[in-house]
Amino acid sequence: MRGPSLAIGLDTRRLPEVEAEVALVPNAHVLLGPTREEILKALPGKRLVHVAGHAEAREDLPMMSALRVADGWMTAQDFAGRRSRALFVLSACRTGDPSLIHRGEALGGFPRALIGAGCSGVVASRWEVRDPVARAFMGYFHGAL
Repeated sequence: MRGPSLAIGLDTRRLPEVEAEVALVPNAHVLLGPTREEILKALPGKRLVHVAGHAEAREDLPMMSALRVADGWMTAQDFAGRRSRALFVLSACRTGDPSLIHRGEALGGFPRALIGAGCSGVVASRWEVRDPVARAFMGYFHGAL
């Protein structure tokens, strides 16, 4: 994948493998422990956005599913108004959980918000994943990409 990439490492104090994981993203601008505003400011023009960290899946309100950022939580809804053609890689637990249903349709959280914002695709986890496993898998993923 050509063009600028953005690698975002969240909650690095509690998830020690996250910093090593974002370092695997080739030619990326890296943000470690950013705030919501820092992330939104860095998004424009990126072809690939890799987010590694902790997520909270909200089955009651999928659009309120959130990523833990430095200044609180960043919801799927925060991405909905943004226009981005990037491929989003969400390396956080349950960011692609099909049990998150919005208006009768599956994948109501992050995938719906990002696709609605015009992204070219979403890679997300349906399950909880241990930090070392996520780092190893993402190493293979970015190597193949």
